[in-house]
Amino acid sequence: MQNIFDTKVFDILYKNKSNIREGWKGAGVAVPVFSLKSKYDFGVGEFLDLKLLADWCAKVGLKMIQILPINDTRTDDSWDNSYPYKAISTKALHPIYLNLYEMGTLANETDRNYFERKRILLNDKDFVDYPEVMKVKDEYFRKIFLQTWNDVKNSESYQLFLKENKEWLVPYAAYCYLSSKYKTGDFSRWDEFSKYDPSVVNNSLSTGDDIEIYYFLQYHLDKQLQEAVDYLHDKGVALKGDIPIGIGRESVDAWTNPELFNMDCQAGAPPDAFATEGQNWGFPTYNWDMMEKDNYQWWKERLLQMSRYFDAYRIDHILGFFRIWEIPIEYSQGTMGHFSPALPLDLREGQQSTVNGQQSLSSVGLSESQIEGLFLRDKNENNKLHPRINLHLTQTYNELNDVQKDAINKIYDDFFYHRNEDLWKSEALKKLPKIIEASNMLVCGEDLGMVPACVPEVMQQLNILSLEVQRMPKKYGDTFVDPANNPYLSVDTTSTHDTSTLRGWWEENGELTNRFYREMLGHYEGAPYFAEPWVCQEIIRQHLNSSSMWTILPIQDFIAMDGELRWDATQREQINVPANPRHHWCYKMYQSLESLNERQCFNDLLSNMIHKSGR
Repeated sequence: MQNIFDTKVFDILYKNKSNIREGWKGAGVAVPVFSLKSKYDFGVGEFLDLKLLADWCAKVGLKMIQILPINDTRTDDSWDNSYPYKAISTKALHPIYLNLYEMGTLANETDRNYFERKRILLNDKDFVDYPEVMKVKDEYFRKIFLQTWNDVKNSESYQLFLKENKEWLVPYAAYCYLSSKYKTGDFSRWDEFSKYDPSVVNNSLSTGDDIEIYYFLQYHLDKQLQEAVDYLHDKGVALKGDIPIGIGRESVDAWTNPELFNMDCQAGAPPDAFATEGQNWGFPTYNWDMMEKDNYQWWKERLLQMSRYFDAYRIDHILGFFRIWEIPIEYSQGTMGHFSPALPLDLREGQQSTVNGQQSLSSVGLSESQIEGLFLRDKNENNKLHPRINLHLTQTYNELNDVQKDAINKIYDDFFYHRNEDLWKSEALKKLPKIIEASNMLVCGEDLGMVPACVPEVMQQLNILSLEVQRMPKKYGDTFVDPANNPYLSVDTTSTHDTSTLRGWWEENGELTNRFYREMLGHYEGAPYFAEPWVCQEIIRQHLNSSSMWTILPIQDFIAMDGELRWDATQREQINVPANPRHHWCYKMYQSLESLNERQCFNDLLSNMIHKSGR
């Protein structure tokens, strides 16, 4: 890899993370690949569009592009598979990001005309029509495969790709083939193939057109993404990926390594600002004891594969390495979960059931029905309990007397904020150092939500950058974060893919907006109802001047500074709605990347802002 950026940033990203506190600062842009828009796309952003985005970044002084997960998610071509965090493989890339014409030109003129008409129709839509895009691209894949496969498979570049990736590529292709054959990704329904047998896969499911087309697609995906990454580096721009905390229940990883996952449990999140009822992601939780036996090799291989493309990565929900919100398979609601691991409360006398030496659970005087209403049984030990995360909202709690409520409140607060801190810290320090040392990528963590007190200490110790969102303060009692007070080892941002955009948030709550206008921007007249371009400029200037190592803002928030570039349909710019499990991931940029590159006045404005900030 060539020396990109200046020497200092190169050292930070690759070589000498012991010098990470030297004070260098950079700025970047966050945008999902599928949201990119260029004149010649097939209705969805593609890997090669990153080159146009890199042109813009270089023009304005941005040094990093941050994207969402890009792994394959398909068990079919329905909207359900637009969710980028439910991968069927932690190593295979999603075919939707392929530029079709770069794969080769179809020999038949009728076919060429047909696909060009489809391309124009899909690209004219103001959203990513995921099912239709995949349908059309699949048609092209099969035609170009039949036309070019013999030449591709005999090429030196393909043979090298196969040699480097065969270990994961063969089972991935077999999984895709069997998913198609049985019309389900649920491998428990695959008859004799329900249990993965490497000898069967290698002997009978590794060759033939129905299998090799998946090798073909992954080869082209790797080739196009590598081309984009090389171009980014030539422009002095780094690429930051996103590593999901979970894997799909229906995935090649769960099929080939079932012992590494708790298939009888589901990962999610407790109630928070994103989802008041909690979240159930549906992913199996990790069997960390089993992973530890081979020194977390599965994680190491996952990160090494992604380091083919990424200079830095964001660990989605890094709290999962400390403890995960685990929901029994029989429940769908996130409120029915509990933290795992955790030290449960013990109903038996004389056991670990006190609150800092105070009253024990057994002495509170609860009936059996009250216990069932306020606590969840531990899955391994029936006499041990976990407080329900929402116990204060239950009818059972409301019926307690004041003495009982006071005792339960103390037990609750101790359990969630004190009792398990040492355990969670030790769990993280057991896993994270070994895992992150597998590659030389810069590591950032999404540390939002119900954050244990030990998390900042561990992340700082391991030089993992935190995520700082102005409207989501981590200090109890604060309403906003002043970016000037962010820790240096952090990524500062205005919004995330799970929140409304800057403009969307501005319109949600007038009272809150007015308070922000006074306290954060220093204006004492009434705040404008809409986030006018000049307001967005003030906010973004504030973030560029933050004390964080990186300021990485969503492309929607950057563009909000220009009244002509930004989209009037503000609410449609939000990428995800966490409270809606049926949400369609379909946001597409309003303006094309070509138009963005040509917007001289806006680009000069942003370039000047970045330059003055010292980033």
